[in-house]
Amino acid sequence: MENRIINGIEISECDFTDAMTFEDAVTACEKMGNGWRLPTIREAVEIFDKHPHLLDYGKVYCTSTLSTGGQVWLHLHSEHKEQQYLEDTYCPSHIRFVRTHDANAAAAANKSYLIQIAAALKQYIEENKENNILLEHTEFFGKKIIGQFTWEEATEICNLLNDGWRLPLDGDEVEEASEYIKDLYGCYWTQATSEMYGEEPGKAEGGEIDNGYKGHALYEKTNTASIILLRDINQ
Repeated sequence: MENRIINGIEISECDFTDAMTFEDAVTACEKMGNGWRLPTIREAVEIFDKHPHLLDYGKVYCTSTLSTGGQVWLHLHSEHKEQQYLEDTYCPSHIRFVRTHDANAAAAANKSYLIQIAAALKQYIEENKENNILLEHTEFFGKKIIGQFTWEEATEICNLLNDGWRLPLDGDEVEEASEYIKDLYGCYWTQATSEMYGEEPGKAEGGEIDNGYKGHALYEKTNTASIILLRDINQ
């Protein structure tokens, strides 16, 4: 079976024979061994965008990326549309194995993607700064950011934006933000990590807003959640 290298990621030439659920796909990867795995949602998007001929049109492909709600990101590409969406893990989809060939190249490709996101967001914030909410000590970006990101991606976007923009400190600050930013719904990343709560590393806190319910929980940093931005006003 011939394999291709794309931005440091090696992709097998053929799909796995049958569509399968997320759990079965993970098990199939483990049986393949030799570093083969499901692509992340970012890798799947990159493959389709830059080399659409390598995957089959009209098929829904499974990725390794889960949301904080426990759903899996799927990717659909056809001649008429390209779409990423969340679905329950028991829904069958098609599988294409990948593995990391060059970690540095893969990291650079992901950084390039985040730079584009941050640049577009920075321009949008500048053009709509009159809509931001100013309190005595904090400025709230007046909208949630479109899309979902892993915790590492969310943190890097803040770093790239610079200008003092940051994630909420913790779930309590997400709750405070929800009092001022309209239409918040779902889970939003915070700066707080599991180590700060004496837990095993690898998780971060997400603040949850759901039809009047406000809470927080720890999630794997590789899960995706939404982003809101805050920054401290100089006193």
